[in-house]
Amino acid sequence: MSLFNTLLRLGIISGLSDREAFVSKTSQLIERYYDDPEAAERIANGLLTYLEDMKQRLNMSSAVKSSLHRADVATREDIEELHKKLEDLITEVRKQKKEKEKNSDDGISEN
Repeated sequence: MSLFNTLLRLGIISGLSDREAFVSKTSQLIERYYDDPEAAERIANGLLTYLEDMKQRLNMSSAVKSSLHRADVATREDIEELHKKLEDLITEVRKQKKEKEKNSDDGISEN
C-alpha cells in the first residue's frame, strides 16, 4: 500500500471518529477563506461525506485485493495445459467413434 493511501486512511479514520469535531474544525478552517459560516459548514459536511465515501471505497478495494491474493486462480500455464488435455480427449473420442463406426459397417453382428 502506498504512503499516500496510508496517510489518507489515517486522516479518514481520525476525521470520522469524531464527526462533530471534524465538521467544526473544518468549518473554522474554511471560514478563513469564506465570510459565510453556513456555507463553510455545508462545505465541511460535504467533505465529510466525501471522506466517508473514500473510506468505503478504500475498504472495498482492500478487500478485493486481499481476496484475489488468497484466491486459487489458475495461471496461464494451467489453462494451456487444460486446453491441451481437452484437445487430446476430443481427439481420442473421435478416434474411438470412427473405430466403432468402422466395426459396425463390416457386416459382423455384435449379438
